[in-house]
Amino acid sequence: MSDYFLTYLWTWMECFSAILLFDAFSARKMKRFRHWIIVTSLAFLEATFLNIASKALPDYSKILIALVLYYFVHRILYISNRFFGLYISIIIYATKHYGQGHKRQTEKRAADNK
Repeated sequence: MSDYFLTYLWTWMECFSAILLFDAFSARKMKRFRHWIIVTSLAFLEATFLNIASKALPDYSKILIALVLYYFVHRILYISNRFFGLYISIIIYATKHYGQGHKRQTEKRAADNK
């Protein structure tokens, strides 16, 4: 049960950080209330999908799902061209997951050195 809750919490934090990055580089299409309703609903849908399909999908498909979701969030909510939307989606995904991979490698090296 706590795994499901943590997935929702983690997904909301990821979406919030993506929105902050998107706000820094693109203009919003909608007013504030409608904008955040859409962000919240998309974060909820993503977390629900990840909870349901987490065991059935391989890791690379989760990467594609995250990239596609961030791309469409940017396309729906912001004024920008397609290539910039793809670029900023890759940037948010890369910065989000770089720290996680770096942490795992550091922990693995520390365990190997013992």
